[in-house]
Amino acid sequence: MDQKKIDPLILEALTNPDPDIQYMRAEELTNELTTYYGKPEQGMEDEKNQKLINNCYRVFYQHLSSQYREIQGIGIELFIIGNAIRQFQRLAPLMRSREVSYISLELLKSSIEGMSDVRENYHICLQEIVEKISSQVISLEEVQETIIQKLDELKVNVKKLQVSNQIVHQEIQKNVEIQAELLKILSLIMSRWPKLYYKDFGDLLLDNITNSNELSIRKNSCVCLGHLGACLNQESLNHLIQQKILPFTKELKFDQQNFTKILYLNQSLNYLAKSSGKYFDKTLVEQIFYRYIQTQNEHSKIDLDNINQYAEILEIQLLTINYLLSNYYARSFDLQLIEQITPLIDFDPLGVATIEEENAYEDDYYADETSDSTWRVRRCALYTFQELLKIQPQLYKLILSALFGPNQIIMKRMNEKNPEIKLSIIQFLIGLVQASAIIKEDINIMEVEQLSLIKQRSIPASISLIELVEQLLEQIQSIFKDSQEQQSLKSETTKLLLAIGQYFHSQIQTSHSCFSKIVEIINESITGSSMHYSNEQKLASILTMKTILKITESAEFQVQILQQMVLILLEAVNQKYIRIQVEGYNTLEKIIEVFKLNFEEVTFSQSLAQIKQNLITKILIDNLDQEIKQSLFSLAATLFKNFGSIFSKAEVEQLAQISLVRLQIEALTNNIINLVQYFKNLNDPKVLISNIANQLQRNDKAQTYNTLIQLIQNNKVDQQLAVDILNRFKQITIENYDLQIQTLQVLIKVTGIKLPEQLIRESVKIGLYQTKIKSEIEDYFHLINQPQIIEQEVSRQLGKEELYPAGQIYCQILKNVPGSLSSLYSSIGTNRQLKLSTLRFLHKYQKDQKAIEILCKLIKDNQDSDLAAIVIGSAISDIQQIQNLIEQNPNQYQFYQALKEFTEINTISNPANIASYILNQVNGKDKTISTICGDILGGLVKQNYKSLEQILFESLKSPSQNVRFSCIQSLKYSNQWASKSQILFEMLQNEKDIQILTAIIKALTQNIQHIKLINLTQYLTFTLRRYEEKELNFGNFVEKRDDAKDLRSLSFDLLELFIDKYNLEMKPILVEVFDKFVEDKYDETRIPRLRIIQKIVKKDPVILGQYYEILIKTFEPILKTLIQNLQKQDQNLDKEKEKIRLIVQILQGLRQNSKEVDEIYRKYVTKQIQDFVCQ
Repeated sequence: MDQKKIDPLILEALTNPDPDIQYMRAEELTNELTTYYGKPEQGMEDEKNQKLINNCYRVFYQHLSSQYREIQGIGIELFIIGNAIRQFQRLAPLMRSREVSYISLELLKSSIEGMSDVRENYHICLQEIVEKISSQVISLEEVQETIIQKLDELKVNVKKLQVSNQIVHQEIQKNVEIQAELLKILSLIMSRWPKLYYKDFGDLLLDNITNSNELSIRKNSCVCLGHLGACLNQESLNHLIQQKILPFTKELKFDQQNFTKILYLNQSLNYLAKSSGKYFDKTLVEQIFYRYIQTQNEHSKIDLDNINQYAEILEIQLLTINYLLSNYYARSFDLQLIEQITPLIDFDPLGVATIEEENAYEDDYYADETSDSTWRVRRCALYTFQELLKIQPQLYKLILSALFGPNQIIMKRMNEKNPEIKLSIIQFLIGLVQASAIIKEDINIMEVEQLSLIKQRSIPASISLIELVEQLLEQIQSIFKDSQEQQSLKSETTKLLLAIGQYFHSQIQTSHSCFSKIVEIINESITGSSMHYSNEQKLASILTMKTILKITESAEFQVQILQQMVLILLEAVNQKYIRIQVEGYNTLEKIIEVFKLNFEEVTFSQSLAQIKQNLITKILIDNLDQEIKQSLFSLAATLFKNFGSIFSKAEVEQLAQISLVRLQIEALTNNIINLVQYFKNLNDPKVLISNIANQLQRNDKAQTYNTLIQLIQNNKVDQQLAVDILNRFKQITIENYDLQIQTLQVLIKVTGIKLPEQLIRESVKIGLYQTKIKSEIEDYFHLINQPQIIEQEVSRQLGKEELYPAGQIYCQILKNVPGSLSSLYSSIGTNRQLKLSTLRFLHKYQKDQKAIEILCKLIKDNQDSDLAAIVIGSAISDIQQIQNLIEQNPNQYQFYQALKEFTEINTISNPANIASYILNQVNGKDKTISTICGDILGGLVKQNYKSLEQILFESLKSPSQNVRFSCIQSLKYSNQWASKSQILFEMLQNEKDIQILTAIIKALTQNIQHIKLINLTQYLTFTLRRYEEKELNFGNFVEKRDDAKDLRSLSFDLLELFIDKYNLEMKPILVEVFDKFVEDKYDETRIPRLRIIQKIVKKDPVILGQYYEILIKTFEPILKTLIQNLQKQDQNLDKEKEKIRLIVQILQGLRQNSKEVDEIYRKYVTKQIQDFVCQ
């Protein structure tokens, strides 16, 4: 920073009496600071600037005071103060650690000791800094320590003042206000930096909660206590609650004198559960649940005067329970909790909440609904049920049986006067529907009998899902029809209707009553007046109709309902709201597909005619919204695809004309291209086909080629039009290569046109880049009838990677030439690779007696022996021939490759025999043959798993390593063995061979989505800790090698995948990750370890506390070396990038929890390293 420039600005801002000058200089100082903060940190240079920076902030700090009042007056004073606050607001997000520490302490001191009329200014600025500084800035430890000390002092002062005889009300009030402000700042700091302060000051906060008479102090102390829970270790946290909070609540009786204390003690427990409930131990969870049950049982002892306070306490305890529901130990209370909270759905001790019930009391003493807050308990009970369903959807069976039945406890509450409860009921019902859909099971009597409450209430042990749907639909219809209901309730009810359609469509389609009822609701919504039914409801009704059209079981009763649905949709597409029209047409598409899949065309001939008529009428209208036009053309395509015969020739011609006109509108192009592919035998197709072909100039989308192929096949195409189409081909490209060739192939077949030489060469050239040529377009190279051009292009472009497609292409020009196969064999000495690749496919069309003899000689002479082996597999028609060759050459791996090719291209009638043969042959062979045999076995397993399962898993017990390896190798071809994955996990504990272990890990990794296992770590321990270290002496140097390195790397990769898939216990995983963490310096194993650590940091950084020292010890030398290499600027460090990126991310995630980690981060993660990671 330029001191010569800034010093005069500071001086003038502090001494000039003109407020405008003060304002402008403050602005200029802020601009200078903003520019400075925009530059990277510069170490020693920043140290020199720090005094200057602090002086700048001292200007804003001075402007916050009232020192100008006597000179300028109150208006000018507010002007200057407001500007100072604004400068703090602007600069807070940019501040760095040193100035934050300095100015925060100054502001804190003044907010406590300053005059009453200016204290608020300092408080506002301090709050702005705490809220807006970067979370990476960790420099508020001293501020937090000071606040806690001051809170203690202020509390003592207030108590002294309260017992004195002097009139000190104003002084007490001042102290109370300062305490409330400090508690608010403290809670902000703790919420942003939970691990900044490690001391337990819970006693101070609890004293405020239980003894203070000020609401603001109690409330802010509760919030602080909640944040303190996140700072404490598990032992201290549980001690705080068990030994200090819960004993307080036990001692207090539910009476007028203690209600407030009980309320805030429960509020503090609620905040603690919210921030740290997952760390509560088993005993503590049990105590909280039992305390809640005791509170609920106190209901009968509470008189009506105190019922609202009791209800508030009950609500807070329920909310606390909600935060604990995800705690593992809470599982044992699930059934008891359902029993306890079910009656609370009906909790109405004042009897004023239900519409049917009239006030039995005539006097004014009895409360009315406006003074009744017990509804909050009912709402919280519903919310608790919702949370239970989210966390454990399988509980829906018990909840459903508890709340539905003869007593209809949940549906009765729909008569509430309080709209909040109605809304909560609907939201709960949505959750219930979703949970029942996840489980997809009906109620089991044995499960329901676990609920003693249900037996006591004589609720039936089973209620079917279809009965649930019927009740819900009745309620939805009632809400929709009631014009007095709030729009928010109707809006939530539309979501319930959608959920029913989405999750219960399979039940609805088999129930005449449900199907009819839901269509009745939809009909009323669509045809009803806009006063009763909003556009949102109408749209939701249509979307619901779309979801229930997933018909998999057709029934006779569905016909009439589906016909009615068509009429409803035709009414919907005439509505003014565009989204309703669009979804109406989209749903008509769906219903057409239902007709096609489940019924005869004649059944719905009238409905189809009605849809067609509406379609043709609307599609001719010019001024429709583009989205509606898109849906119309999409509907037309679906109608043509499924029931094209309903269109007359005149209608097809009419649609072809309108499609041609609309084709110029870019937004409709794709929809029209999709439609016109179904047009056949047009009177004059030339213009339409030319326009579609012209689209190839604009894009190479697959649908354009498909449509062009269909139009060429189904309409008359002359030579002139064929030439016009060819002219539209810009070039043959890798993208959509198959469709381009297929288009040319169809064009040649239909018109006999000759392709230009350049196009032929391009098609061959690009074809050679393909992995292989698809069988449906192989004939193209034969049809073009230009063998010389093809041969030239193949020879010119041919490289080793193009052998497969080159063989396919060359085969096509030779397959109908007599003697070509024998000719290739007779000249096999020249251009051998291409000829062998061609022979691989040509044997399908021609045979030669000497083929096997020639190929065996190539293998013997090691001349392209791998290719020759593959050709043997395609040349032989009897597997016995290959078996004879294997027996003659038992250690020649190429003949096993021949067997592999044979099994891939032929149908194997006796897979079990072949599998047994392979496993017998592999015993005693080398790993190359074992690998090939594993691949052969894998191909057989993929097609015939059930018949091979026993052989496969029996062979895994074989004493032969090669047999076991081949079996494991075969598993990568199928996932059907996943249910037996436990066998592979157990092999990890007993197997010694590294290659077999590696193959097991690969098989498990490849099929991770199909494997269910929670205790993975105990099995992986043996591979994660496997080391095979050797020293290889090369004379001049000694090389260290670890043969188990790749095994460990793959094992960590598998562990990472399981962490993503399951909610695993992290402690045993960390034990494995940090085992020999420092010593295992191979990047192949270190990077997967780092990836796991980085994911754990995101989930729960606290759990890594004991490993900070190891991480620092490992990371520090790596970062030091990187800084040195970056300074050299001639090092290629790309291989280091992933490792460094992970290290930086781990340090960033942990620096808030550890001062040591933060110091390492600040010291080594320079701007240069950050730029390197981001490159």
